Amino acid sequence: MLVHDSSSTARVLLAAACLSLLLGIGTGPALADSAVDVQIRVRINVPATAIVDNTDALAWKKYEELSGNWRRRKRPSDCYGTNYTWTKTEAGAETARARWSCTSLAAGNYEVYAWWPASRFQSTSVPYVVMNGSSSLATVLVDQTANGGQWNLLGVYGFDAGGHGVEIHNGQTRQSKQDRRLCADAVKFVRVESAQTLESTDPMSETYDWEEAGGIIVPATAPIDGGTGTDALPSCDGIVDNRDSTWQKSCKRLSGSWSLSTGVGAYYGRDYAYTNAKLDDETARARFICRGLSAGRYGVYAWWSATSNRATRVAYEIHHAKGVTTVRLDQTKNGGQWNLLGTYDFDASSHVVEIHNGQSTPGKFVCADAVRFVRVPPP
Repeated sequence: MLVHDSSSTARVLLAAACLSLLLGIGTGPALADSAVDVQIRVRINVPATAIVDNTDALAWKKYEELSGNWRRRKRPSDCYGTNYTWTKTEAGAETARARWSCTSLAAGNYEVYAWWPASRFQSTSVPYVVMNGSSSLATVLVDQTANGGQWNLLGVYGFDAGGHGVEIHNGQTRQSKQDRRLCADAVKFVRVESAQTLESTDPMSETYDWEEAGGIIVPATAPIDGGTGTDALPSCDGIVDNRDSTWQKSCKRLSGSWSLSTGVGAYYGRDYAYTNAKLDDETARARFICRGLSAGRYGVYAWWSATSNRATRVAYEIHHAKGVTTVRLDQTKNGGQWNLLGTYDFDASSHVVEIHNGQSTPGKFVCADAVRFVRVPPP
């Protein structure tokens, strides 16, 4: 009988007759009725990387078309595998959705990548929804007219075991007449270092312990000051508040009308800035910039005060060394904490996040409060 234990060691109980056959020796009455415990140590390698293509239909990794009309097209020059699927764009609500899922990976933090063949007729605002099981972690908008035929990072997220998924849909993907279609090709999950101690860039060199909560990184001991504002962690060069206005770190209103308020609690610092949400094109934009940080890989976080009238598709644009990545988040929840936007490579003194109100509804208001850059070790 084979018994598995938590240390991945298999304990095999064999009758002496079977053992004697394996050892090439004879059997006898005394041996036939005895039993010997034999320990066989088995090394089980849990995969650290998984690629899910649009042709996969296995039990542990598969691509599914959940709704709408998807068509298959061959273009071996820059698609992953032998083909990809595509559907038409929509100016309004989605009419087509597809999903990649992988159930064989262990729990932990993973880099999530997407592959597509680029075309000038594809949408410049394709939403990839990173999923942990049935829970949405983030929506990342990508431009499928560029960076085709390669793996493009969507960010780093925490997953439960077997909960690794990415969905794509065509909602609000037609930004111009040229945005005719979007494609679903392949995604990749790559395991990275699990929960770790993140060091402050404060000159005092204090260290803070952080705990993982799905795709969100939450300070383990962050006080919320009874519904008012809070400096959850001591101010440091890696945190930019909406009130900062120095050369080293600043929040600048680039366009539109922004107001200051303390009406909704659990904001960072003295207050927060807000503007009206918009169904269509943006009318207001703000920029958080942090100079003085060295080049390298950083986790990027955002802080906002949550309430029911906040927008549910707020666009954060991370300007990093490889381009610009847009992450859309729901500001009706997860307020009063640091929320992970992803992990990105930055050049020295070029740490920038912008927020705008374009296509941010449902909801009435967009909140710009604070962002944080935390240095992480290279993979």
